[in-house]
Amino acid sequence: MDSILFCSFFGYSWLDEINQRQSELGAARITIEKLRQKEHFMVAEIELLKVCHVYLPLLAVNLSPFLY
Repeated sequence: MDSILFCSFFGYSWLDEINQRQSELGAARITIEKLRQKEHFMVAEIELLKVCHVYLPLLAVNLSPFLY
């Protein structure tokens, strides 16, 4: 069956198909941007945790004389 007749038979036009694909593409782009932002925040959080991992033991050593 010819694809134009097939689409017309089911009530779809080429423009409907293009609009649907563009809508899906837009939604995918939004999802990708959200994931990039999430990755950015997670990388920043990891860097902060690395600093805390080094700083907090040093702070504990410096404060230990005051604990006894």
